[in-house]
Amino acid sequence: MAVRFTVKQALDLDITDFMNLSGRELRAATKALADAANKRLSRLESAGIASPAGYEIRESGGKFRIGGKSEGELRTEFLRAKQFMEDPYSKVKAAKEAQEEAGAALKQRIGITLTQDQYNKVLKTYLDERNKNPEIIARTIKYQLNREQESDIPANADIEDIADRITAELRQTYEPGGTQYEGTAKYFDLEEDLFDW
Repeated sequence: MAVRFTVKQALDLDITDFMNLSGRELRAATKALADAANKRLSRLESAGIASPAGYEIRESGGKFRIGGKSEGELRTEFLRAKQFMEDPYSKVKAAKEAQEEAGAALKQRIGITLTQDQYNKVLKTYLDERNKNPEIIARTIKYQLNREQESDIPANADIEDIADRITAELRQTYEPGGTQYEGTAKYFDLEEDLFDW
């Protein structure tokens, strides 16, 4: 008899139940999550909206697969799919809301209105830099936007110029010898206010 799991049943497994799954049960639970997660990821991609949740999946191996995986690999894939499914920004609505909030913050602070493509590019640049230097997570963009607010931005500056400027300032600030290298967090938490993820 085939073993079946609903997405809810798979998501509700506690660590003890998860570790006690038989091979067949593990494969069924992982398949349920992988199928649902792949559909959600496809909806994000179809909407053309950058999302930290989608970015993390692309960086950690792409779409979810169960074929040919060992039990240990299935456990890893299960946990990866579960983390994605539980991330609110894996949903199109939340990703759109994050884009709108970030766009409003940029407009208010530095007078820039971003198109969706520009937002996607800025978010990807930020996430790339964050992955290179995890210390950036708590303070990067807000710190830079506060600095940009205090400085003059040329009227003819385009989004690429601003992204290059932010990237250069991030490197100057957070790389060895920079003002915040191995320092304490002095700035606002990015996750709480600007992008809210």
